[in-house]
Amino acid sequence: MDSVEKTLVALIDRRAPLPDGADLETYDFIERGHVDSISLVRFVMEVEEHFGIDLTDDDVESPAFRRVRPLARLIQARQGTKGS
Repeated sequence: MDSVEKTLVALIDRRAPLPDGADLETYDFIERGHVDSISLVRFVMEVEEHFGIDLTDDDVESPAFRRVRPLARLIQARQGTKGS
């Protein structure tokens, strides 16, 4: 697990802990209620602030946003395009 994934897990765990051994590639933490519709906006803001990125509506609505490892890749891609 890389540092981006560890940070995402920590942000999610503050709301509701991920199960031990959850597959970070496929486990849908939104569908499973770890981040609900009420806390989604706050979660997006925390991710953007912590990683210094801006997420688009398309990012938040994408399947990648719902899973830790794909979301980490999305964040790393956004960090790579900062200042472009």
